Amino acid sequence: SDLTRFPWRSAAATLGQRFREDRLGLTASSLTFTTTMALVPFFTVALANRKSTLLIDHADGLREAIRVVKLRHPFEIVAMVVLPDHLHAVWRLPPGDMDYPTRWALIKAGFSRGIPKGECTRPSRTAKRERGLWQRRYWEHLIRDDRDLQTHVDYIHHNPVKHGYVAGAAD
Repeated sequence: SDLTRFPWRSAAATLGQRFREDRLGLTASSLTFTTTMALVPFFTVALANRKSTLLIDHADGLREAIRVVKLRHPFEIVAMVVLPDHLHAVWRLPPGDMDYPTRWALIKAGFSRGIPKGECTRPSRTAKRERGLWQRRYWEHLIRDDRDLQTHVDYIHHNPVKHGYVAGAAD
């Protein structure tokens, strides 16, 4: 799999334009923890084997797992980048819905079902019927305001540069 063929430039331009046009309807007051407002979290989700390239080798499977979960548990992807061994995403959940852990569990499980077995699995994971492809935990951050959102969207755009996959965020 060759990351240099991914249309980073067009994806970044689309997200940037969408952010400028819509401002995503986000303000500091609309990001509060209430049952009537949308929750906007940032995530970092990683594979257990940080030298793996499964996420890009099986990008279609990841895309399908996300599509299926979105049908039953709607959310909007504000920004996302998928690298060989981890991904970053900003989502907007429906008002009153804070159940992103279920969404991630279903995405991870759906993706894992499409990967041929063969990884080493520790007894503790086997006992819990886990494959061991993903790190059990992920990092999450609740977006606080427009500036925080822009910071995290910029981080997503520049992450392929940080890891040396492209020369610039527009590539």
